[in-house]
This record gives sequence, C-alpha cells and structure tokens, in this order.
Amino acid sequence: MTEKLRQLRPLGLALAGVFVVLSFIYGVDHRFFFLNDRQIQYFPYGLVIRDALLRGEFPFVSIRTFFGGALWLDPQYGLYNPL
Repeated sequence: MTEKLRQLRPLGLALAGVFVVLSFIYGVDHRFFFLNDRQIQYFPYGLVIRDALLRGEFPFVSIRTFFGGALWLDPQYGLYNPL
C-alpha cells in the first residue's frame, strides 16, 4: 500500500499546485473565470467600429486596440452584415 501512495504523491502535489495557482488568480480578480469572449473581445471592438463609423470613417484598422489585424477583413465583427 505504501508503494501506491508513493506513486500517487507527485499527482497529489501537482493537483495541490494547480489549486494554489487558481486560488491566487481568483483572489487577484474574482471575475477572471467568469469573463467570456463577448465582454473581452467583441464589445470593445464594437465600440471601436461604432466610433469610426460615427466619425465618417471606415474601420480598416484600429490603433486604439492591440488587435493588430484588419477589422474590415474579419467576418466575426459583422461589418458587412446589414442587420
């Protein structure tokens, strides 16, 4: 029996380490595990697209975000969707 416990010890230490890291992340920002893509990605880019269109510009690329890509080429932002 002690041999089995000795073999399971690294697994237990790894699980304890994961628990400590996740507890630290939750302690720093309790909303970390509850944010989704709509809040983190789509809403801010929606604001960038809206602001550009209100200024009368077409949102080719945004310098206000760290996206680094072409907003007008990415279909997930729906620039060409009339609805």
